[in-house]
Amino acid sequence: MKNIKNHNKTIVITGAGSGLGRELAQKFYDAGNFNVCLIGRDKKKLEETAEAFDSERCLCLPCDIRNYEAVKKTFKKISRTYKQIDILINNAGIFEMLPIKKTNQKVWENIMKTNTFGTFYSTKEALVIMDKSKSKKRIINILSIITERNLPFNSAYAASKYAIKGMMNSLREELVGKNIYISNISPGIIDTGMWNKKNKTKGQSPKEIAEIIYHISTQETTYAKDISLLPIN
Repeated sequence: MKNIKNHNKTIVITGAGSGLGRELAQKFYDAGNFNVCLIGRDKKKLEETAEAFDSERCLCLPCDIRNYEAVKKTFKKISRTYKQIDILINNAGIFEMLPIKKTNQKVWENIMKTNTFGTFYSTKEALVIMDKSKSKKRIINILSIITERNLPFNSAYAASKYAIKGMMNSLREELVGKNIYISNISPGIIDTGMWNKKNKTKGQSPKEIAEIIYHISTQETTYAKDISLLPIN
């Protein structure tokens, strides 16, 4: 077991095996002053994300965030290794484009468990660690433009993202005075494997989105409360 003592900050990214999560991991690692903790279901994909990373500044943590006990064990490992969490990015998420008449219970529950419950579990356990330090902390939530625009055939996905938004708006008030700041980021369609398998329309660049998230996550005197990131075209 690693027990690293350094002056780096520590970031935890869920859904780090591909797409936006992978770009976020690369961006924060390249900054040079972050330990990056990568959470995802697929161990091989996490290892591909971290292929060129120094093992002392990176933890690959295979974990199904739908499982609360697994999430607790994962965050305990982060705490033992790096002692702190400075930034949590709740990025993991899935979706299915279906009319509601064809959205069965299994699909609905899987989306809600991954997107909403997974975010709740990860945030709850991260806060246990964040509360041990008085330094500035951030929780970044990757929501969706669907929380601002009504789109058809996305009832389960929309419900999951609205639930996260409501949860985080309430939590933001709960954390007033504790030096923990919550940002809700709502991109449009991101050009990732999850989207490309289902559609021919090109989405927004995950690398560009990662650049923006890095920028707003690392400012000393400013935090972003709610931001919409829309495609130019």
